[in-house]
Amino acid sequence: MHRLYRVYYHVPMNRRPPACILLAALIFTGACSHAETALPGPATVPEVRADAPVQETELPEAMARDYLVRVLVEKGVEVGRARSLIGDPRLVIDPGFILKNLRIAPPKDSTKTPGIMTYDPAFIARGRAFIRENAQQFRAIEERYGTSPRIVTAVLVIESRLGTYPMRYRAMRVFSNMTLVQDQAFVEGLREHYPGLCELLDDEQILKTATAKARWASGELYQLIVLADELGLDPHEIMGSVSGALGPAQFIPSTFRKYGEDGDADGRKDPFSLPDAMASIAGFLKKSGWRENGDEKRNRQALWIYNHSDIYVNTILKIYQELSAPDAESGP
Repeated sequence: MHRLYRVYYHVPMNRRPPACILLAALIFTGACSHAETALPGPATVPEVRADAPVQETELPEAMARDYLVRVLVEKGVEVGRARSLIGDPRLVIDPGFILKNLRIAPPKDSTKTPGIMTYDPAFIARGRAFIRENAQQFRAIEERYGTSPRIVTAVLVIESRLGTYPMRYRAMRVFSNMTLVQDQAFVEGLREHYPGLCELLDDEQILKTATAKARWASGELYQLIVLADELGLDPHEIMGSVSGALGPAQFIPSTFRKYGEDGDADGRKDPFSLPDAMASIAGFLKKSGWRENGDEKRNRQALWIYNHSDIYVNTILKIYQELSAPDAESGP
């Protein structure tokens, strides 16, 4: 999510930080804030590219895949299909993704504007143009949800640069590799092949936290497959962020399936459709308590539900206010 502060970069395979730091990065990783489960919020992350080379590993890949098949079968996926999905070569079992390429930190504010994330001021003008270009769609959204074009646009600016930020990471790979931390055999394999992790792996609370994160990911893995089926898509070809967030609004699969809206009246709720993403943001904020010209505390809470970060909330509100100001090009 949040592309203006979430700068992606690929770390060369030969630059390996200490293993203890890497596992800590995994354990304290947060889910996308649009999740049902309250987990730490997302932010700047290095990710594994969908087409990136994968580090060779001696960890037993067959055991890892067997575990993922069991997880899906337990959640209701037919065993043959589960084996086909998990056995697909596009699903890379990559400890490097977990131990090296996954690090999510909370949103950070700018040194120049404390409490506000850094963002490109050019997106204010672009946001105003976006509102004008989508005036008809926004009128329908405002009539239906009572949510203004300005707040929806402010969210889209931060989430995906108005739907223009490329999604380059396979969601199936993201959720599958996260899920593996719940597999005791996989964790023991990490212990064997990364001896520096022993102290962390012996910490009961750390393992408990990591396992909770893995349970969350296993649920999203299943929800991703269901969503793909609903949309008639190949789940292996669904691209998103490192946390598995999808489309311009950056909802995770379970949240979109629950709160997604059909914004263009085509009978389909699609997280990758910009009109559907716009309507879904509006609907989600309304359900969360957002009201135009409403109580400030309540509106802040609605945005906090979208992303559990006060800095994120402050930034969205600042962009919202700037979009509400007179446009220098068109006048008051």
